[in-house]
Amino acid sequence: EQYRKALDLLATLPSARTLQKVAADSNRPKSLLASLFPNHEGPIATAIRILARIEQELSFLPIRVFKSFNFRRPNPNVREKASTQATLALSLLEEASEKGHLEALYTLGMSSLFPPPGASLNATKAYHAFEQHAGLTGNATSQSIVAFIHSTGLQGSVPVDQAKALLWYTFAALGGDQHAEMALGYRYFLGIGVSEDCLRALEWYENAAEKSMAYFQSGPPGGRTLPPTPLKLTDLAGGVFGYGASAASSGIMANRPVIKAAQALKTGERWEEVIEYWRFHADRGDMEAAYRLGKIYYHGGMYNVQGGISAGVEGVATVPKDFTQSRMYFLKVARQVWPRDNPAKPSLSKIEDVEQPDRYFATLSAHFLGRMHLRGEGVRQDVKVAKMWFERAAKEGDKESLNALGIIFRDGLLDGKSKDDDAVVQFGRAAAQDLAEAILNLGKLYYRKGNLVLAKQYFENAIRHGSQFEAFYYAATIHAHTARSNP
Repeated sequence: EQYRKALDLLATLPSARTLQKVAADSNRPKSLLASLFPNHEGPIATAIRILARIEQELSFLPIRVFKSFNFRRPNPNVREKASTQATLALSLLEEASEKGHLEALYTLGMSSLFPPPGASLNATKAYHAFEQHAGLTGNATSQSIVAFIHSTGLQGSVPVDQAKALLWYTFAALGGDQHAEMALGYRYFLGIGVSEDCLRALEWYENAAEKSMAYFQSGPPGGRTLPPTPLKLTDLAGGVFGYGASAASSGIMANRPVIKAAQALKTGERWEEVIEYWRFHADRGDMEAAYRLGKIYYHGGMYNVQGGISAGVEGVATVPKDFTQSRMYFLKVARQVWPRDNPAKPSLSKIEDVEQPDRYFATLSAHFLGRMHLRGEGVRQDVKVAKMWFERAAKEGDKESLNALGIIFRDGLLDGKSKDDDAVVQFGRAAAQDLAEAILNLGKLYYRKGNLVLAKQYFENAIRHGSQFEAFYYAATIHAHTARSNP
């Protein structure tokens, strides 16, 4: 009973983002006026959103001024309420753990090490919970966390003891914990508590890498969405020695998205305001603005990583993903060229008399619409509809759509029959435009045929063009094969 109540409390805690902003629903007023403008477009709808932004910034204004719009005001008690709720949840977890509830014991450890909003890190409580749970169940994750705490002495909870850390990491890795496998690979590579042994390090790294690849491939066609790139806190300050004085923010490095974003933050710019800017122009028929909004909502970020759509976004300037909004804006742009759909004849309704800039953004939007239908993102998965959008964009020379058609042919997504010859043609056309994923896919075809020399060249080329994950995995696999062949 206590465990169930604790889970209910934890589930209803506000998110960290909510606590930071202490405000919600800034762009979607829930009122009679909102029902009159369901698409939130046009000058009046824009004015409503701007009033919402003003209301959030000018908290001294009387509530009655905005009452008719039903905009939610910042609630200063949100954080206090979250803290009380989190404390009660942790107390209930302790009670359940003392009564022998193993799931409550594990959750207590996790909640102490990775505290919910409103709570603080308690490494000592986490250590005792995980040590007890590992002893009772042999759980590999608990063993790995105990090892981590022994290796770091987190918050002084235990003395640093690398021998105990090695022992617990070994138990956890043998139990299949990926983090423990990574830690052992690192220890054998550098000789931390053990003799240096590159081949043993290789084995543990391979085990961890195979788990990551299996998880990636278990997703929709093309693989799971990669997480945003890691964000270094020093980059937000322009590097160790400050902006312009550090290698991180001088020369060509000054053009990195994280550096640009950091400078924008210093001037008071906020990502919500950037989105509002693009929305203002999209509501007035600007196709570039509409496309940019669709892209931002699709990726959940302002800055794309080099390497194409599949490479994901930078860890700086992230926003919540919204496939519904994304699809709405992409359709708005694509319909300028293709007002009606016919999967059997993709180009039947094409409008030729469209200005070149609008045609360009319509082509890019067509690919995103195809990608969403191929992967089932915000819509029902439908390969035929996806292929229709890809063929439309591919006829305009879009490299992402050429690559996507190659994936459909290679994996036999339409009729269950793989067509490698057709796939090679599409991948080749996309690779000729330096698309990292297409270069990677050509390498994978050669890898599957056993031509490792040529495959390796493609994988390394894909890495140079920005491939973020798969190319590294396959290139490393070939290098590992070479290492074992020539110890």
